Amino acid sequence: MNPVTLDVAAVSPDPIRKSATELQAALFTQLLRHGGFAEAFSTGSDTLDSLTDHVLQRVAEDIAAADTRFADRLYQQLRGAEGELP
Repeated sequence: MNPVTLDVAAVSPDPIRKSATELQAALFTQLLRHGGFAEAFSTGSDTLDSLTDHVLQRVAEDIAAADTRFADRLYQQLRGAEGELP
């Protein structure tokens, strides 16, 4: 594995860590969409626009993999909440 693009969720068997990382990627995807990146890549063709969605998702996943601070904080909160369950 390339340590620069190491996916923490892929290495960790913890489902809470995986969920936190996926949520972070989904958040970045929405931020990119709202930032106008989808329109910038839009061609007007449904087929190519579906590829635009895929590209945005991959870019968001790359950003999330490079910056896991949000996922780390979410993971800590979820682990704390899980530990408090009866």
